[in-house]
Amino acid sequence: MSHTVVRTDALSPTALLSDDDALAAALDDSDSASVAVVGQPFAGREAVLDAAERRLGARRIELGPESNASAAIDAVGSAPLVVANCQHLFNREVGGFDALRAFLDALSGADSAVVTGWNSYAWSYLAAIENVDATIPTALTVEGLPADRLFELARRTVDTLPTFRRDDPNESLISTRRYTIRGRTLGVPVPDRAAITARRADRPSPMEAVFERLAAVSDGNPGVALALLEWCRDDDEIRPSDVETPGTDASPGREAAFCLRIVLASERVCRERLVERLGERVERFLNRFARGGLLVRAGDIVRLDPAGVPAAVAITDRERIL
Repeated sequence: MSHTVVRTDALSPTALLSDDDALAAALDDSDSASVAVVGQPFAGREAVLDAAERRLGARRIELGPESNASAAIDAVGSAPLVVANCQHLFNREVGGFDALRAFLDALSGADSAVVTGWNSYAWSYLAAIENVDATIPTALTVEGLPADRLFELARRTVDTLPTFRRDDPNESLISTRRYTIRGRTLGVPVPDRAAITARRADRPSPMEAVFERLAAVSDGNPGVALALLEWCRDDDEIRPSDVETPGTDASPGREAAFCLRIVLASERVCRERLVERLGERVERFLNRFARGGLLVRAGDIVRLDPAGVPAAVAITDRERIL
């Protein structure tokens, strides 16, 4: 599987925000503005943070799964600051929110602008559990890109684009989706949106149809869309019906889905953290998700695969895990 990640210099910060002037307005609102940049994994929030860093002439701190949060806490003060990947300020366990609370306390007394970057799933969880949105009321949400902008991004960043082909006009408009319920696998007929699109009287070109499908499946997330473009191409060709996500429709169970949600909200996490929370059965969960193309393992670090994000979201949302 490909692990395509979009270069931040290939993304326009204004294209990623609902308002072209949103970042400038938020930063100019006050000399001591506290601003959150919130986005899905691989959606481009780094490009917005880059723009904020340049505009403010700020110091930048990158947090990660093995970071010591004290550096970010101590840096909040009288000089502009950008802190990326703030989802690593907490762990979903007893005592796992101390660093986050200390950081939020420091933000409350900051004398200069602090711009923070957050995974959207971690932000939603913390808004419900820790009222983080009350401490940082100005939040800029990274938006998905439409199909035409995804194509322009691919044209600029992909070394060799595949050849775009039409789907077979005799292809059925119905496909079968399989679900496993209590050990029994059932086939359920569902409309095939890609085939229906290709049949329209005013149907788009094969390239347009592929990128419309990529935009729909990825929710406009540029990192996910480009990863899917690489993953779905077959012998340097691709058809609209080829665009699908890795993973499985079968439910892995609530504990496994909770494990996956932690990775989804963290983007990168130490395996030992997951073991501390869920025990050694984590190994079984991780192996399953790695085989399905949702995760990548590198030593003790577990990270999301960009192409696996839609499946990870679907699995954890199905279990209603915050």
